Amino acid sequence: MHLEAVRLIANALADSTIGVNALLDSVPRLDDRRPANVQVYDETRHGWVSRLELNEAPPEGTALPALIVLLGGPIQWQYKGRPTFDAPAVIAAPVSIAVHFLTRESNTALAVTDGLIVMRAVRGTLQLLTQGDCKALREMNHVRLDGSADLQQTRQFTPVEDSVLAGAIISTWTARETLPAYTP
Repeated sequence: MHLEAVRLIANALADSTIGVNALLDSVPRLDDRRPANVQVYDETRHGWVSRLELNEAPPEGTALPALIVLLGGPIQWQYKGRPTFDAPAVIAAPVSIAVHFLTRESNTALAVTDGLIVMRAVRGTLQLLTQGDCKALREMNHVRLDGSADLQQTRQFTPVEDSVLAGAIISTWTARETLPAYTP
């Protein structure tokens, strides 16, 4: 379920209708400066995303600014009954997904300001994702994300070689398997 949850959030953030770049123009700002459009990368399709925690820079040529999406904490499986291959016991699991803003902006104040504006658009995308008309964006490979239970935004300014992480949001979703049974 972790794989699908990360990809569903990354896909929503990159969506042309409810994604961050689609919402950036509508985010209120204190001045006329608009952050540049962002690329979206996730740990399931871009291995370097997981290595950022080791202070390893993105590969040369990676387009920034960007949002990076990865698992934000452990998954606690909620079991009902005894699991077997023909009758799965996994009902649901709360899954925390972290979304970080990554930029190469050398001006610290601009990096933080851009990060906060982009994070506001991220919140908008995640809120839109919970609405009924976005149901198709919440399901993949027989895993469905149900309404976000919690959004936490953190202040962050972490140098990563020649780039900087400037802002993060962690959203917690209930991931549900929609398959009635597994087959070996």
